Amino acid sequence: GYGESKHVASSILAASSVLATIIRAGQLAGPAATKGLWNKQEWLPSLVATSKAMAKIPRTIGNQDVVDWFPVDATARVLLDPMHARLRTRAAQPLDTYHLVNPRVVAWRDLVPSSPTTAGRGSRLWSSGSGSTS
Repeated sequence: GYGESKHVASSILAASSVLATIIRAGQLAGPAATKGLWNKQEWLPSLVATSKAMAKIPRTIGNQDVVDWFPVDATARVLLDPMHARLRTRAAQPLDTYHLVNPRVVAWRDLVPSSPTTAGRGSRLWSSGSGSTS
């Protein structure tokens, strides 16, 4: 799958003599500083649209319950540091890997509106496993 292909690509780069930098980022979100849109085809905008249509908001989103999304404009600024560092270290270390991590994580339950009226008329929190709403 997707994760395996990233591992294979990293292994190929590590075995070669190509100068490379791998930057691993989690979920990139829309910009924080300017108006912009998150790609409507990605999972979160689809979830929001579906939740609005169904008037149900998931209580949990599985392995994404810890929200550590990184705004795309902040990502661009943060990537400047490793780029400049690599200019100095690339001769000694042909491959380097960086992991972009948001230091300010939030739980999904803290992002979900606390009141059904906040999410839209008649919206209810929904647990897919139990089918229950509240």
